[in-house]
Order: sequence, then structure tokens, then C-alpha cells
Amino acid sequence: MSKHLVKMHPLFWGLVVAAAVFGAARAAEAESFHAQTVAADNPLVWWRLGDAAGSAVAAEEIIDLDGTVGAGVTLGQIGALAVDPNTAASFNGTTSAVVTVPDNAVVAFGTDQDFTVEAWVQYGVSGTAGPIVNEGDTNAGFWLRIETTGKARFLLDYGTGSANDSATSVGTYNDGAWHHVVGVADRDTGIYLYVDGQLAASDTSLYSGTRSVTSALPLTIGNIGAGYLNGMVDEVAIYGSALSAERIMAHYDAAYIPEPGALALLLGAVAAALILQRNGK
Repeated sequence: MSKHLVKMHPLFWGLVVAAAVFGAARAAEAESFHAQTVAADNPLVWWRLGDAAGSAVAAEEIIDLDGTVGAGVTLGQIGALAVDPNTAASFNGTTSAVVTVPDNAVVAFGTDQDFTVEAWVQYGVSGTAGPIVNEGDTNAGFWLRIETTGKARFLLDYGTGSANDSATSVGTYNDGAWHHVVGVADRDTGIYLYVDGQLAASDTSLYSGTRSVTSALPLTIGNIGAGYLNGMVDEVAIYGSALSAERIMAHYDAAYIPEPGALALLLGAVAAALILQRNGK
């Protein structure tokens, strides 16, 4: 071995050890930390979209409600989560760019059940809407999408003429970056839209008539009616409750903040490196 390597400063070797320990811990724990953060809020259904490239099925994590992957969808793409190796799905904007999930009573929220729809989306197109998640149609249903203006919107459709409740952001998100988009339906107080952990819009003047969102149609990812997404989607989850602002922020943070276990190991390794430096000659 080179004499220069042998005589390297103890701090150098300590930092090498710190990097190795942190890297191993991150690889071992990153996915489980984000998954545990989401799972703590008991999603009814959850498509991580981390299936291998070439898969024909998007596996659902909770009740085995898998989705069929259209030819315009490519799995195995780099995902939204900075500290989680789970992959994402890319949609090419054609009529086959859709993940189709069979109708299921688990997302039949009727007239009064609270619920939350969550996803990460990457969209960089102007003048064309970017559908994220859709259940039902104009007769009854709900959807989450990026509008033609680039604004995010969450809508509950009740099928009586133009009867609906919706929240539309002021800011635009068709910038090609990943965004965490969450629609919260509190059937008593209002409709709330969060983007990147922050409240982006709300509607507290709820429609006074019958407000059923239950539909017998399939749930789709990347498609609403005649619109198809030209972008990417990751980590789609639906909850049978209205998630709080604090929990939504926790989900967003879990994509970027190192796992507690890995961070503790890193700090311990850095401390050891500093001790080596102090005692080194």
C-alpha cells in the first residue's frame, strides 16, 4: 500500500467510515422509512408504482387491487423521493398512457365519508391538462390533476348539472419538477388542496344538494376522460379520512429528510472521526 495512503489524516479515514456507514444505512432503511410514514396513516389503497420496467401490472400495496398498465406507460423510472430508491411511472400522453384499476367499493365514498387523494407528479407541458388520479365521471366521482394553466386542482363531481366542490391553486406546477399534490375532502368543513406540504387552495362553501362521489367506473392513473398525462407519477395513495396538515407535511418531509436511524449513524460516525482527529498525531 502507498505510504501516502497509510499516512492519511485520521479525519479522512473517519469521514470515509462515516460515508460508508451512512450509505449502507440509507440503502437499508430509506424505503422503509418513507413507507412507514405513509402506512402510519392507514391508506385504503396505495400504488407505489415501483414495479420493474416492462411490467404489465402496477401492484397495489394494501388489498391487492392491482392496476393494468397501458402501452403508453413505462415503469422503472427514477422516482420522486430523494431518499427512497423506489421507482416511478412515466406516461407518454397517448390514449394508452393510463393505469386502469377495477372498480372497488373501497373508494366508494358516497355522500359523507371523508377521504384524501395523494400523489407525486412531474409535469412540464403548457396548454394541456395533466390528469393524475380519477375515479368516476361527471355523473359522480373525484379527480386530481394539473390544469391547462399549470395550476393544480382537486374536484368532487356530484352529477347534478355542474354541481361540484373544488379547490384550485394560485401557483402553477407545470415546471417539470416533482410536486407532492394532495386533495383532502372533509365532507363537513370543505375541500383542501396541498402542494409540496403547504395549503395551496380551499373551498369551504360546500354544495348543499346531494353530494355522492360513488361511481361504478374504474379508477385511473394518468387519465381523465379524453385527457392523458404526458409526465410522471409516483406514490399514489387514497385514504378513508381527511389527513391533517401536519400529516401531509410529514409525508412530504419523508421524501427529503434522511431517516432517523441513518442520520444517527452518520452523526455517530462523524463524532468518531472528530475524536480520531483530536487524538491523531
